[in-house]
Amino acid sequence: MLCLQKTDCGQNIKVRNKLTSGYHHGRGNTKPTKTQGAPTGKCSHGGPDDESRKMVAKCGINKETPTESLSPHFYLHEQAYLAAIAATTDFLTMNDTGILKMLGSKTFDEIFNIKTREDVSLAFVIDFSGSMKEEIAAVREQIIRNTRKVYRTTKEEISAVLNDVIEKTFPVGGVIVDAFNWSRTSSNKVMFAVDSSITVLKIAVCCPGADSGVDLFYPNGTRETFASRISRKLFTTRHEVIMSLQRPTPGRYSLQRKSSSNWSGSVNITAQSLVKQETEILENTGALPTLKGSPIAGKNYTFYVNIYNLGENGTCNDLILTDMLGNELFNVHTIQTTNFMTVRCAAIFITPNQFFQLKLNGTDNNGLEFTRKNALVFKPTNVKFRIVSPESAVIGKEMLIYYEVENTGTINETYEVAITDDDSAAVLPKRRQHTVFAGDIRNGSFTLKPTSSSVILKFSITVYMGKTSEMTQRISKTVLMTDIERPVCTIVSLNGTCNRSSLNTAQCHKYHWFADADISFKGTELENITSSAGSATELLIDDISGLRYGPVNISIRGSCCTPSVIVAAVDTDGYIALCRIELSGGEIVKSMESYDIDVSIKDKNKTDVSYTRIVIAVVVCAIIVVVVVSILAFINYRKFKQSSRGDTYRFLRSLEGIFIVIEIKETGMNHS
Repeated sequence: MLCLQKTDCGQNIKVRNKLTSGYHHGRGNTKPTKTQGAPTGKCSHGGPDDESRKMVAKCGINKETPTESLSPHFYLHEQAYLAAIAATTDFLTMNDTGILKMLGSKTFDEIFNIKTREDVSLAFVIDFSGSMKEEIAAVREQIIRNTRKVYRTTKEEISAVLNDVIEKTFPVGGVIVDAFNWSRTSSNKVMFAVDSSITVLKIAVCCPGADSGVDLFYPNGTRETFASRISRKLFTTRHEVIMSLQRPTPGRYSLQRKSSSNWSGSVNITAQSLVKQETEILENTGALPTLKGSPIAGKNYTFYVNIYNLGENGTCNDLILTDMLGNELFNVHTIQTTNFMTVRCAAIFITPNQFFQLKLNGTDNNGLEFTRKNALVFKPTNVKFRIVSPESAVIGKEMLIYYEVENTGTINETYEVAITDDDSAAVLPKRRQHTVFAGDIRNGSFTLKPTSSSVILKFSITVYMGKTSEMTQRISKTVLMTDIERPVCTIVSLNGTCNRSSLNTAQCHKYHWFADADISFKGTELENITSSAGSATELLIDDISGLRYGPVNISIRGSCCTPSVIVAAVDTDGYIALCRIELSGGEIVKSMESYDIDVSIKDKNKTDVSYTRIVIAVVVCAIIVVVVVSILAFINYRKFKQSSRGDTYRFLRSLEGIFIVIEIKETGMNHS
């Protein structure tokens, strides 16, 4: 759907007889930019947290609120609601184009995880008079042609045949009504609900012995004496008390023990009933893949309980978490959806850091209380497991399934990851081993290459503990098989770069880059190819009119004023291929005028001149100081030298006087 460029947000939808949802930048998709010169653009979801509402065409088409400022098209909410229901119904069940017709009921049930009891009709052909022999024979042959199995029997053996047919074709499953530990400190009276679907009730109390005084009481308070043919009470060699009732009256029953009893043990209440349940865990990741195995302690999960044959008036009220002794940890109110065969109950809660079981409370088709407990024990683990896979698989083409294993525990662990599928599509290796340190993550991938013409492909990836080979988690997923290859964008070449000096509005236009990309696709047509930078880039595209296979070559040129660009290719079914061109390492262009650069250069020049002058002055001063010091040193040296000469002369003169005196004295001595 396209929206017009109008200031009136409430009247800007251009209808093309299609249903769509608007692009929302906060939900992992990118709104394609408006084609240059076009009067329309893709519609946005709108709202304060959707940045795409500011792109052409502006505003948004959501109808989530009755407030015009948040939902400009709020007045179309009722029409959109009815149209969505009609479109969904047509998509699923329309006679000619609905996927139920195209896929067949079996594949349809597998895709949507619809589980129903087998549709069976039982026909009898009895001829006891012979008066309508030919007509009876014709009816019998017609039934045989439309029947998978035929029993021929006599009057004496018909009872055995009917028992066999009813047991195999109309089975009555065993269910757990409740299970708990009856401790010494617990009340001596415990209550449980029996609904109208239960045909046989069995209560096993372990292990008080024959003299325990454990009694069963009806909803009206009457104690069961086990004197009739439809009730039994026996004691096993293990001191276990077993009580059974056939066709019990619906209501709240009670078990009572003597107040003087000094024992504790387990109580298991089971029954034969058409009302059965099945539990699955879905991880809250958006796509909600089914998780089998151990959930992660402290993490949010959606727990689904599917109840079969409860009836259209049946309800589920609360999902109760119990520990291994049957003690209630907490309960969560459920959200319910109902179809003609199944009541589906959902509850979201954080898994506790201990083993637990699930118990469901609700009302049956007659408005009577029912309880079912799941036999599965959930064992929270410290393995966080995720997978990423395509939503469809192309026949004959390899597809990668990525996975990630995180050890959220406090010790190092070794895990083994394995893939299985229902079409032998997995390519070797099918198992990988990882040693993951505490708090660390390891990732890997598996390859699937489907070759059959099946409509769907089911695969599962399982994580096993390396030491015990115990399964901790398993994620299963179903993908549609197709021969249509959706658009994929690949960068072929990229020339140019935008360094920091080019990332300003005064200089960015001087630096240019160009890139080539290929859009590959098959079996579909491209509707448009756009650039997120719009007219700021030059986009050269091959002619795509009527083209149903690729590759299509794209050349895009731009400047460092747009260092980050997204090229989007959209096919006619709305699938988008994106190529991201990044030349600045994530840095953005800063606003700067030319005179800012000139001023900064002048300032820099002034600074340089001042710096030079300072340096020259310092050097001159240093030279002057050196010269002055040298002159003073020379003068002092001369003075010192002259002073040294005078002292020497006087010293020599003194010596001369001494010599004269000595000589005179010596002469005098000679004369004498």
